[in-house]
Amino acid sequence: MKKLLKKTGKNLEKEVKKEKLWCGRHVKVFDGSTVSMPDTKKNQEVYPQPNSQKAGCGFPLAKLGVLFSIATGAVIDIVIDVYRTHDVKLARSLYGFLNPGDVFLSDARLLFLR
Repeated sequence: MKKLLKKTGKNLEKEVKKEKLWCGRHVKVFDGSTVSMPDTKKNQEVYPQPNSQKAGCGFPLAKLGVLFSIATGAVIDIVIDVYRTHDVKLARSLYGFLNPGDVFLSDARLLFLR
């Protein structure tokens, strides 16, 4: 699924007409979120539940970071990590998908130009 998202996003981004860009620039938006998953031993090993949950009374949680194109709405890439991972760390792992002149926008009031 991840491979398909990336390929589709990349192909759509190539087709964006100049008039759809913001000030001639591609704007790439980052957003982080969390997801819970079934309480299985395998999930607990990879994505342990937070310390704030009592053992046996919670679910494994993962943190997602998604980079998408504002021009197409398509996902460019996604990263998944443990719950306690900060959005900044997730966002930094997606910097490789920025091109010179792109605008990187985040709801954490971060704006990066590369």
